[in-house]
Amino acid sequence: VTLTLHRGNIDAGAAIREVWWGAPRVAFAFFLGVVIHRLWAEGRLKLAMPFWLSAALLLIVFAAPLHGTARAVWDLLAAIVFLPGIVALSLGQGEGPVASRLGAASYGVYVLQAPTIVLVIKATSHTPFPLWSLGVPGTFAVAALVFAFALWMDRAYDAPVRRWLSARVMAGAPVVPANTQRIAS
Repeated sequence: VTLTLHRGNIDAGAAIREVWWGAPRVAFAFFLGVVIHRLWAEGRLKLAMPFWLSAALLLIVFAAPLHGTARAVWDLLAAIVFLPGIVALSLGQGEGPVASRLGAASYGVYVLQAPTIVLVIKATSHTPFPLWSLGVPGTFAVAALVFAFALWMDRAYDAPVRRWLSARVMAGAPVVPANTQRIAS
C-alpha cells in the first residue's frame, strides 16, 4: 500500500537501488503463499477451479486496460486479493501437462524475465528493429524465449538439484557437500 501511495504503482524492487521496495513485496507474497498452502494442506481450502478458468482469470488480471490511478489500485488489488485468490482456488485441481509445464517454468520466468528484457533491449537498440518497435510480436517472441530458457533451466539445473537435495534430506545426510564443509571450517 505504501508503495502504491508513494509511487503510484507497485512496479519497484527489481533494480538494486530499489531493493528495499522489493524485499517487502517478496516477503508478503512468500508468506501469503505459505499461509495459502497450509490452509490447503489442512483441508480448509476445498474448492478446485478448473485450469482453463484459472488461466482465463489470470489473463483478465494481467490484461486489464487501465492507466494512472486506476492501474495502481488494480495492481494493488491484484497483488493482495485477486492473485492469491486465484492461487487458493486453483490448488485442488490436479496437475495436467499444461499446468505442469507452466509450473516448471514459473520460477525461471520470474527470475529471468527482467535480465532477458534488458539484454534484448540492449542487443536490439543498435539495430534497425529495436525491441520497442516490434510491438506485440516482439513481446511474444521475448516471452517465448524466456519461457523456453526457463524450461531448459528447470530440466538442466533446478530439477537435478531438487532431486539431490531431497535424497540428502530424506536420508538424513548433511545437505552441504563434504568438500564445502572443509572449506567453511
